[in-house]
Amino acid sequence: MHPDILNFINEHNFVSVMNNTKWNKLATLIESDPQKEPSVSVKFLNEVEPTGYSLMD
Repeated sequence: MHPDILNFINEHNFVSVMNNTKWNKLATLIESDPQKEPSVSVKFLNEVEPTGYSLMD
């Protein structure tokens, strides 16, 4: 997991309802088919066009 995301989760006391084994299994299944990998489109105020990134980052 990206360090910034992990820091955000820890700072806000978010918790997972699944253990690491189940999260890893889910991530592996999602990554096994690139066409089904979830992605997000983000447009910041100072950008002209939206940018995308994978939720697996």
